[in-house]
Amino acid sequence: MRMVSAFALRLGRVDEAKALEARTEATLARAEASACPGDRHPTYLVWIVDHRNIVVYGRTSLFQTVLDRLRIANAWTGASNA
Repeated sequence: MRMVSAFALRLGRVDEAKALEARTEATLARAEASACPGDRHPTYLVWIVDHRNIVVYGRTSLFQTVLDRLRIANAWTGASNA
């Protein structure tokens, strides 16, 4: 949320950013509470680009923050890039 806050400050939309942060936190808290600990198996996050290509999101991706918050391990253990 640091980037959202930085953009909001530049755009003069701090109140809207705070509201977004509150909604995001509430959504993540509900998702975390509804997931059973036994259901939190390591998970691959992939994007199927086309019939020959996929993107696998590693530990350096933005999605890792959400996995961490939900206490779900990223199944991809290989190298990551930006």
